[in-house]
Amino acid sequence: MYDTSNPYEWKYYKTVDYPFGQWTITDATLSPDNRFLAYSSIRNAVCFAATDPADESDPSILDFASRARRDYGSAHFGVYHHDALI
Repeated sequence: MYDTSNPYEWKYYKTVDYPFGQWTITDATLSPDNRFLAYSSIRNAVCFAATDPADESDPSILDFASRARRDYGSAHFGVYHHDALI
């Protein structure tokens, strides 16, 4: 993560891991209070990581694949952000 409050001078803030090893992050967003980063990839899970540089905890994981689908091996899908146009 970087502090981009000055668009001409980005400052390193913190590194968070994506535990599933995919090659891309498809979406990321900050919580309204800026305390957490939610991010996803081409997987059925979203990770939540604390933005506090002093917090070294592992990200929390929200798995969207149901248990029944995992049992049948068809729980592979990506989580992407979609901006609705009205």
